[in-house]
Amino acid sequence: MRLDRHSAKLTNAAVALGVFLVMLGVVAGIWKVYDTANNAHHAICALRNDRIHSIDEAKEFLKKHPQGIPGITRADIERSITQQQETVRAFRFADC
Repeated sequence: MRLDRHSAKLTNAAVALGVFLVMLGVVAGIWKVYDTANNAHHAICALRNDRIHSIDEAKEFLKKHPQGIPGITRADIERSITQQQETVRAFRFADC
């Protein structure tokens, strides 16, 4: 069955519209992935910077209280520092 010119133009227009909509969906999907990755990057950097700050504060605390304080021993503080350093190392891939 052969299409007349008008039908062929409509068919071509429908195909072009379909291709455009698919491409638009792909671009929107890529943008969403990029946006999510960007937000995750910012969150990782914020957490990493917070851990670095906490490490510095804990080290300063130990200078003032080398034995710790009642209920929190030096070993507890050093363990906390070690755990926070592990978090910082785990996020070293993030270019913050």
